Amino acid sequence: MLNPYLTPPPRAWPVWLRTLLVLLALGWLGAMLWHILQVRAGDQVLAAVGQGTFVAETKVAAALWAVAVVAYIIAISAALGLDLLVRNFQGTVAPVVAFPVHVALGLAVFSVLFFLLGLAPGGYGLWPLILILLAGGINILRWHRYRPVGTGEVFENPPETSLWFFLVIALAVIAAAGALAPPTAHDDLVYHLESPSHMLEVGHRDAPAWNLYAHWPNLLHSLHIPMLALDPWEAAPRLLTVFLGVMICYCLYRIGGFWFSPRAGGVAGILFLTTPVALSSWSVAGLDMAGAFFITVSMLVLVIAPMERAHAHARLAGFLAGCALACRLTAISAIAGLIVLIVGRWWRYRVDVRDTIGLERPGLIRLMLAFLWPIAVIHVPFVLHAWWTTGNPIYPFLFGGLAWTPEIARGAAHWNQEMGMGDRTLGDFLMLPWRLVARGGGGSYERFAGVLQPWLLLLAPLALGAPQFLRKCVLLGGMLAAGGAVWFLTSQQARFLLPLIPWVALIGGVGFDALVRGFPKRTRPWISGALGLLMAGTGVFLVPSMDLLRFSENTQVVLTQRETREEYLRRNLEIYPALEWLNSRAALEVHGVLLLWDNRGHDLEVPWSADPILEVPATFLVRWRGLTPDEIAAGFLTGQWGDEMPGEGGISHIVVNTRSREHIFEHRGFAIDRATHDAIWQPLVESHLDLVHTVGPYEIYQLRPPAGP
Repeated sequence: MLNPYLTPPPRAWPVWLRTLLVLLALGWLGAMLWHILQVRAGDQVLAAVGQGTFVAETKVAAALWAVAVVAYIIAISAALGLDLLVRNFQGTVAPVVAFPVHVALGLAVFSVLFFLLGLAPGGYGLWPLILILLAGGINILRWHRYRPVGTGEVFENPPETSLWFFLVIALAVIAAAGALAPPTAHDDLVYHLESPSHMLEVGHRDAPAWNLYAHWPNLLHSLHIPMLALDPWEAAPRLLTVFLGVMICYCLYRIGGFWFSPRAGGVAGILFLTTPVALSSWSVAGLDMAGAFFITVSMLVLVIAPMERAHAHARLAGFLAGCALACRLTAISAIAGLIVLIVGRWWRYRVDVRDTIGLERPGLIRLMLAFLWPIAVIHVPFVLHAWWTTGNPIYPFLFGGLAWTPEIARGAAHWNQEMGMGDRTLGDFLMLPWRLVARGGGGSYERFAGVLQPWLLLLAPLALGAPQFLRKCVLLGGMLAAGGAVWFLTSQQARFLLPLIPWVALIGGVGFDALVRGFPKRTRPWISGALGLLMAGTGVFLVPSMDLLRFSENTQVVLTQRETREEYLRRNLEIYPALEWLNSRAALEVHGVLLLWDNRGHDLEVPWSADPILEVPATFLVRWRGLTPDEIAAGFLTGQWGDEMPGEGGISHIVVNTRSREHIFEHRGFAIDRATHDAIWQPLVESHLDLVHTVGPYEIYQLRPPAGP
């Protein structure tokens, strides 16, 4: 096959068009540069919220600016990804499916680049960020050099394709409204937004010892840093997640259309987006959706891309799978499934040349190595950095390191083992599909901490009605079995299944297509559309408490004067009133804050530290065991119990989430029990702490100043 891109193009673009593109690009770059130079104006915008002067027009402008920031990041990533694809993987991806690959490559490379930039002191300063963003913008001007030959389109769209399109857009608009609203998601406030914000503030790679998550690879967090530098509204990283969800939907549409039918692919996208664990991850800055995006694009490459060079094909897929693993270590389950896909297609080549991954059957071992070595290479900088900062290249696993102790490790193991159902026997494994759908959601980390779309279970058996696709459905089933087994043996959180859900959604799409084909041809679009809306409604109403469904509230806080940012946070973020009280006294007596039994201190305007590590509470209490109250209080003054928290005054206040404390004592068996807690905490309160404020379940204590000589 010819290279689907020709360089240079067969004919030059008109001068007027090139001039217009250059002017538009320069204007865009100029706006970005001006905003970065005026970054303090962003702080003034947020300050206006608290003063009640954040008018609707300003809110709309902030929202539009966040959209522009995301569009710019996507554009420079796609331009870089296109350049990399043409130079290093020529002839592997048809233009019709290449855009997600361009974006994935560009996002990954920019993320690694910003990661390496942060290793230098001042790397996250103003001018380094400007230079990289400008360099990426200039690369957009090279887009016209690559002109695709044909499209690679291989199927016609069914009549109801427009319905799938508008349904996805409608869901994306609802998700975008949630992304533009002030952040309230737990993981966003703990590290998806907090960690990049902290590193942007200090100007280099840095992670508090208490925040275990910040020491993990977290690939896209490095890209969140320039986004937050540009967008004080903190919406850009969450809007990027919304975009990645739409891209997953498009990839499934293309995979389904190539392997099965366009209807199966379109329905697979809808099934994925309306699965509750996907909906709950869609409007936050979390990395679960990013990991699912990289895995799905990797599968897209393995399934669709024409392959003259099987090993180049495998390298590209391996690089993308490695990016998924660098976003979420739990993506190892999906990589196990992709290995099954490669082996299955390699084996099938023996009997069907039309279903090959190469014109000449490559050796399986060499092909597998071509897939696996990029996964290892992309992790090298993250492994070396973890080794340097924590003393453990795979922190905190196996070797501990930093603030990780055997007691905390046992607590973490207990926390992971308590998720899920059963005793991890073969029978429990076979029961997973039913339990995940019918009994998945049990509240705070009970059962699987999330449910799946019930239509996945209802439609999958109907795939037997399409015998022409049975072989590929069996291969998808093998991928799910391999990936599900790895997930089953690790932490059974439903959202860690997110990279695998597209595979079962494809099987469900095949079942849906077989069902619709049983109706007369003229009624198929209507039946298909009605069932599609029913599926979407089922998924949406299974997550009634998520930001995604507070559409009217989110719209008001973004577009109108009816609600300020503070009012929104007071209603939707339990800890915010306590943080607001501390912020109001920051200039007087609050120097540093320690959060116990909670770690959502993102909105604090003073230095702070938190317990727990890996949500294993009582870490500090374990360290205090055997110390006298005087010794513990001395640690507050020196910052010792805040993990060397910055600030001259050490820790002056402690915030205790009593509701979380009681819940954990009642339902979990961690490294410290209630009696041990009371034996440490009560003498400390009586001798050194004063209860100065109570709001909701939060108690705020102030450290008494030391007695004079």
